[in-house]
Amino acid sequence: MPVLLTPKGYAEDLPSRVDRLTVAYRRGPGCDSAVSVAVGVAAALDVPLRLVTLVVGANRARIEQQMLGNLREQATADLERAVEGRRREVEVETLEGRNVTTALAETEWRKGELIILASSESGPLRRVFLGDTSVKIIRAAPRPVLVLTREPFGSRQTLTK
Repeated sequence: MPVLLTPKGYAEDLPSRVDRLTVAYRRGPGCDSAVSVAVGVAAALDVPLRLVTLVVGANRARIEQQMLGNLREQATADLERAVEGRRREVEVETLEGRNVTTALAETEWRKGELIILASSESGPLRRVFLGDTSVKIIRAAPRPVLVLTREPFGSRQTLTK
């Protein structure tokens, strides 16, 4: 069952509708499943879909710059692979910053945007298990975050039912 978390004060100025869905993407089966769910929901709501991935680094020393460049290239390739063959157009974006908060601040957020996170593949089945980066995204998110729980093997839940 999905869990929706909103930023403090969000209810004071609610949007009239969802403007766009953004999946915080990290290569893996849980996130690939979240992309499939998001594609269906975006189509049902007739809103754009965007996949973002974060490249976060503390110090910008020369060797770290090269490592960040490699991470950036890998993240871009992962995003392109995730949207390959989709019938619906999907925008992809790599967000960079010293930390998750600064990376999330590097993009435009629509008033009615919804961020989608997949829970981690580790942890108990049918439970929400969040990794360190997911927790940081939730804390820094300027928009509501929908966390998709993992599905037990052999079952399929969708948000469009």
